[in-house]
Amino acid sequence: MFSWEEADEQGSRPLHQSYYFYEELYQLPSGRTPAVLASHAAAHLLLGHVDEAKADIEEAVQQGGEADGDVLAVGASLGMDGYVQYVLSLFFSLRVRQNLTI
Repeated sequence: MFSWEEADEQGSRPLHQSYYFYEELYQLPSGRTPAVLASHAAAHLLLGHVDEAKADIEEAVQQGGEADGDVLAVGASLGMDGYVQYVLSLFFSLRVRQNLTI
């Protein structure tokens, strides 16, 4: 299992490998699914390519991924309008349904 300690030792190489893996999937004719787009966006985000990450999330939403957990997580991580609020509303509605306390 990869850890952040290993990232310190290995530098950004694993991040670049991840990016290229998702870039290859992204280039396939059937590769632009919400899950692949969210993963591609996450790889962009970790490499500091914020604009590209946002474009991937916007495309994922256009592909019907607005309720996909990965799309929501990356969109919230990017601070995109509405994502943090939507994730929080889901959390609090779940909390109320299950009578959870924080």
